[in-house]
Amino acid sequence: MEPGIERVTKLEAARRQLSTAITLFFDRGDSVSVHTLSAASQEILRGLGRRQGLGSMFKDSPLIKPEKRKELGDIFNAAQNFFKHADKDPDAVHDFRPAATPFNILDAVELYGRLTGSFFPEAEFFRIWFFVKFPHVTVGDLRKFVDEARDLGVEPDNLEGAAAALVQWKRKRTVV
Repeated sequence: MEPGIERVTKLEAARRQLSTAITLFFDRGDSVSVHTLSAASQEILRGLGRRQGLGSMFKDSPLIKPEKRKELGDIFNAAQNFFKHADKDPDAVHDFRPAATPFNILDAVELYGRLTGSFFPEAEFFRIWFFVKFPHVTVGDLRKFVDEARDLGVEPDNLEGAAAALVQWKRKRTVV
């Protein structure tokens, strides 16, 4: 391989984008950048997933009426498309809702997990944080996630504390 060339698979690119988005999210990084990275990762993972019959839990859900999928997709894609295109609307302004980004990240994390059968440390940690932060939108017994998060000192509304806990989590997961 030529010096200065980095060979990257689609899956690796998606993982790296998603890992960076999660780290930036907990570091309270730029919300547009976090959303853009997670959306880019999600699109790669959706493309890879289609080959295995997998899709986004939001954009491709069989629970959504077929005639409503485009409308829902447009809602989910509005910020993503605004942040990456300017050819048709160079003077447009977008009312971005950063509160939607954790759901976008979770969607990408879950798709990554279904594609690979595993999660990387940032994805594992994000899932724990998400289930603690949004227990009302999840199903099943979440006590194990809540207990694990408490052991790490994670309070769902304290992103600075979560960022520090993520660093500990990564150390714990990479030291075997």
